[in-house]
Amino acid sequence: MLGAGDLTVDGVDVGATTDETILRIVQEIYEPHFDGVLGPLEESLHRTRLVASLECTVVEFRTNLFELFHPGLLHEISDPLSWGAGMWGEIVWGGASASPQQLEQILGTYNIVWTGQGCDGDDIIVTLENAAQIKNLETAMTDAEEARFGLKFLTAYDSSDPGHVPFNITVGTT
Repeated sequence: MLGAGDLTVDGVDVGATTDETILRIVQEIYEPHFDGVLGPLEESLHRTRLVASLECTVVEFRTNLFELFHPGLLHEISDPLSWGAGMWGEIVWGGASASPQQLEQILGTYNIVWTGQGCDGDDIIVTLENAAQIKNLETAMTDAEEARFGLKFLTAYDSSDPGHVPFNITVGTT
């Protein structure tokens, strides 16, 4: 778990994040089994998958984040004062601004930069390339709660350069 930080998406400052940011690097290892050998042989293990994800909560909730991370789901109306009871769900999820084909498109990808500090106070910069936002939309819309926007980004490899690892972690020690 990382401390609080700042999130930038495609060069645009999205806002501050809470101190519950989680970076995950998941790998799968292939281990061949050989007769008469009780464990893996030296240099026989092979990494078959390497993926990074970054999960964070943006504290500075803004409505433009709906369209940025959930394209086609936001329907704007000209007079927000005319909203009636139950209108919020109809506005966001009514589908008036997107066709079913648009909503089924492959997720857009972004270049993500998260800057902050680890628990030890050292500066950390996490960069994710070709990252799709994969978390469901969850945010409180009441005055009693602080409006936050939860995000989870998952890296994807570029098909034109599949050998390039699409994430980088830079740690500056104090």
